[in-house]
Amino acid sequence: MKVGELVRQSRQASLSPVEKKVLAYLESHPDEVFGYRDANLAKAVNLKLSTIRFCLWALARKGLIGTVRVGRRV
Repeated sequence: MKVGELVRQSRQASLSPVEKKVLAYLESHPDEVFGYRDANLAKAVNLKLSTIRFCLWALARKGLIGTVRVGRRV
């Protein structure tokens, strides 16, 4: 097993159930791009928009998802 995979697994082990739910959805849709204010993503995982925003921020901070700034949006 590669070091990167071990780091990723240890980071995933420390996720909250909501973060795991959002990450699972994102991983099942690898060809899509989601914004921090994506109402469709919130509906898909049945969470409030504010919860989605926090989860995406937390997942990005833990290095489990990538972010790209386009203009003023992330």
